[in-house]
Amino acid sequence: MNKCTVSVVVPIYNTSKYLRRCLDSIVGQTYKDIEVMLVDDGSTDESPNICDEYAQKDSRVRVFHVSNGGVSRARNYALDKITGSWVLFCDSDDWLNQNTIEVCSQYFKTCDFIRFSSYHVFVNRTIEKIVAPIRDRENYLRQLLSRNTGLGVCGGIYKSELFQENHLRFNPKLYMGEDWQVLTCLCLKMKNPLAIPNILYYYNRTSETSCVNSMNYKKWINCYEAFEVIKSELSAYILGHLKNEVATTKLKIYIETLKSIALCEHTHTGQLECFRLLENKGMIPCKEEIVKSLTSSSLKIIGMVTTNILGYVCFVRAFRIYKLKLCKRNV
Repeated sequence: MNKCTVSVVVPIYNTSKYLRRCLDSIVGQTYKDIEVMLVDDGSTDESPNICDEYAQKDSRVRVFHVSNGGVSRARNYALDKITGSWVLFCDSDDWLNQNTIEVCSQYFKTCDFIRFSSYHVFVNRTIEKIVAPIRDRENYLRQLLSRNTGLGVCGGIYKSELFQENHLRFNPKLYMGEDWQVLTCLCLKMKNPLAIPNILYYYNRTSETSCVNSMNYKKWINCYEAFEVIKSELSAYILGHLKNEVATTKLKIYIETLKSIALCEHTHTGQLECFRLLENKGMIPCKEEIVKSLTSSSLKIIGMVTTNILGYVCFVRAFRIYKLKLCKRNV
């Protein structure tokens, strides 16, 4: 197998509606020295046939048909087989700029971790710009832990040795937050990071497969599990320096979980069972954590109120009323 400069990894599951746009944006790159790793994760639509079609037309495209195991396993499968010195991840319902890799290639000799800006394209065709600021390792780690920056691995290109020499892979047990965990590990291992302002990636937020469009409380619980994995990989020194960010993120995830429960669980019994599940998983922040670590008074109040079942029930009911008012206002 001939080696190339850049391996583009594309995990695919039932995205035939968007797949051609994605693949056209990759094989049409102005930078030609690439291999395209298509991992069909047991798709049941036309995706497998589309993958084979592109492989027949372009020798740089390699297709692997595997049984369904999730996006992490699909990416890991490709990482075990890539030949490129650099790796770029692209989800099969997203797409690249025509010159994404060429722009990044200007920095290949001096960097090992390159993040670029991106657009989130929503169903109503509105666009949100996501910028990837990296001043230094500690600043970027703060941004990651606080979830205040782009958390998708697709927003960058990385030296393959960061994965191979550190035996870094995606956690197959995580289906929400797996990117977050890998980015944090990359941040700890990188030596010469760079953020460039160019818009080089487009996230499709109109897709039915998009995690952002299907966030239920179980996914937020999985996000918290990713958060716990991340904490376990950080040294005591780093955790000590970033304790405010850690506490704030725990509360953010907790509040988002409560909101999702209020939207998904419509019976009082079901809601209480969910709350007890959060309690058992250690997701509920104590009042001391909230008061010490947060500057936002509104988050403090919400956090303190929801640390017990009575406060939780009040939160759920208040959120329902807020949602109803919002719906009426938009009618």
